[in-house]
Amino acid sequence: MWKKTLSIALLFLFLLPSTGESFLPYRLGEPLSGLAGNAVSEILWDGEFIWAGTVDGVSKTLDGGQTWQTYNTTNGLAYNDVIAMAHSGSALWVAMAYNRFLEGEPFPFGGGFNKTTDQGTTWKEIRPSQATDAYLKMAFDIAITDSLVWAACVHGGLIRFLNDDTWENVFADSFARKDFEEDSTGNNLNNIFFAAVADTFAPDTTSIWTGTCAGIYKFIYTQSDSADTVVNFNSLQHDLWGNFIFAIAIQRYDDRKIIWAGARTDCDGGTYAASRSTDQGQTWETVLQGDPVNNFDFDDSVVWAATNSGLKRSEDLGQTWEVFNFMEDEDQRDQKVFSMEFYAVRVVDGVVWAGNADGLVKTEDNGETWKVYRSFVPIGTKGSETAYAYPNPFSPKLFTQVTRIHYEPKNDGFVTIKIYDFAMNLVREIQAGNKEGGREYDEVWDGKNDEGDIVANGTYFLKVEARGQTEWGKVVVIK
Repeated sequence: MWKKTLSIALLFLFLLPSTGESFLPYRLGEPLSGLAGNAVSEILWDGEFIWAGTVDGVSKTLDGGQTWQTYNTTNGLAYNDVIAMAHSGSALWVAMAYNRFLEGEPFPFGGGFNKTTDQGTTWKEIRPSQATDAYLKMAFDIAITDSLVWAACVHGGLIRFLNDDTWENVFADSFARKDFEEDSTGNNLNNIFFAAVADTFAPDTTSIWTGTCAGIYKFIYTQSDSADTVVNFNSLQHDLWGNFIFAIAIQRYDDRKIIWAGARTDCDGGTYAASRSTDQGQTWETVLQGDPVNNFDFDDSVVWAATNSGLKRSEDLGQTWEVFNFMEDEDQRDQKVFSMEFYAVRVVDGVVWAGNADGLVKTEDNGETWKVYRSFVPIGTKGSETAYAYPNPFSPKLFTQVTRIHYEPKNDGFVTIKIYDFAMNLVREIQAGNKEGGREYDEVWDGKNDEGDIVANGTYFLKVEARGQTEWGKVVVIK
């Protein structure tokens, strides 16, 4: 019921693997241990498991993050790259994507859906044309009621699943229908969908609130298969901050119902803010002006927002906000989140989970202390027998803005890390300090030299010097 802005598309372009085929082959196998990846795009709770969707697969935990089981292309998923998730009853839906290179440039393509009804043991692939194998025909959000599934598929429009093999477009008006039927791609602003949330609070009524490039559309269903009423809320008539709506959510507590929307003033640019309505969309108030909001969740009257400038919390419905950034693990100080852009937030029984391009974090005390969950390949694994850097390549200007040099000293003692350019000129020396032998560590490099300047694009060599041990690795910088 939450979604991220198109800025996450840049994350996909930078981090997703590519394929020249229409789909990736996969085989079934046992779930893998550990968190799938560090770029977290979605978080979901199905009543039993916490699920984290990443660009490297989807992971679940039953014990609050102590252990994880991961699913990817090796054991059930058609693709690794998760954009959206939703569940109803035993059914979990996962929307996928992949990169395809066209004339040397990467473009995000839809990978359809995977669905499991047995918590990941088996997966079914569902490939509607509106969300599969075309540029930006991908599901950015999924809304589920007891019997039906809706998906906001950007250039594929809003679709509704009648069953796994039958789906149909839902149109705001006859102009939207004509636009899509002429070339099977949504080009009209009210045919480009980014967000969807189901509202079943009214008796015998299902309302689907959607975010488009033409404001918010509310599709109201009572007894018929077609929407009885379609209502449009926009900046001209209803005080929305902007008409480009990339996140939408519903807060319900006591006898109050509040609609929240993350908005931008223009599809091609403009300024950002969040809008909220307490009267079913007739009037809107603006909060978080200037801040892209990618996701909302709620703890009764408390609002949490995942934004491009941090994870934020409000106890007064958005009038003031507490900001959380650069969280450190309370037990492992070398595990710290460097990216400020948060894409996902989920509150489960007072425990807050949030994710961005640099990992997954959790707090049980409203941000006083944090637990950081990150994925890395253990030293000694095939292909990672010695020290290495991750992510690799990395950009000092985008997303995490750092790479981590992962290593394991064999003996107790002082560790130094030296980074050289391709001509073997020393550009940076990192004094890691005294380390305990037999443990694995991360040291952060921000892509800068010893003078504080960002280095040029290219390949760099890293040298880990420990007592009785020297190891080499490589890292690629792309600005």
